[in-house]
Amino acid sequence: FFVLNMNVTQPLFSGFRLLSNYQRAKLAKDQAQAILADAELQLIEIIQTEFLALLQARMDVKSAQDAVARLESQLKVTSAFFDVGLRPRFDVLQAEVELATAEQDLLIAQNRVDTQIARLNTLLDLPIDFPADYVGELGYIPFEMRLNQALERAYKLRPDLDIARKSVEIAQKDVKIVASDFYPSINGEFNWFSRGDGPLVSGSDVEPDDFREWTVGASANWNLFEWGATYHSYREAKRTFRNWRPIWPTPGWRRRSRSRPIC
Repeated sequence: FFVLNMNVTQPLFSGFRLLSNYQRAKLAKDQAQAILADAELQLIEIIQTEFLALLQARMDVKSAQDAVARLESQLKVTSAFFDVGLRPRFDVLQAEVELATAEQDLLIAQNRVDTQIARLNTLLDLPIDFPADYVGELGYIPFEMRLNQALERAYKLRPDLDIARKSVEIAQKDVKIVASDFYPSINGEFNWFSRGDGPLVSGSDVEPDDFREWTVGASANWNLFEWGATYHSYREAKRTFRNWRPIWPTPGWRRRSRSRPIC
């Protein structure tokens, strides 16, 4: 005797758990994208900072080369005056010390350039000894954005603030998910039966026609004696949400703020 049973269950009401889980997953996806964007911006910032340090190191090399050339000329002049008896030996020794110090500073500056190139190659995923030619120059670019505009733009576009906001919203959804245990869960069910003497479950000699039947119904489940655990879990989720509440101002906060006298 063979029986085939098919059961289809559809949640009709789950205390908003399914909706909250979906919204939480969507927020987690947005948060992951914001984390990726934040990591990209941090990498860009590090690369730009190291590139500016490279340009500064090149300028230091040029300045050190000029200093070496100037001190070499000064040493020649001092030596010439010493040869004719117009300068003491101390001045020549002092000029030699200053030239040696300048040559040492030049060597340090050149090593700093090589170090910055190696750092940039590492950040750009290039071999450390790759002969990259980084081109640029230090120039003055005025920053015309006002402080209020910079704060408004940072609030809207900074990924780390977006990550914090998503964390607050996720904590809020966690509160709703935990609170769903306070409500009953209602499910709709559809059952289909078929039986028979063979694997095809197409009836038998006793029941040649009446071998299939189906039922439709609804079931409700409500755990009434777990409210203590649910209540404490709900309080814990609420406490987490309060700890995640944003401490930054909302857009337009300066327009809505009132001026107060400074005492």
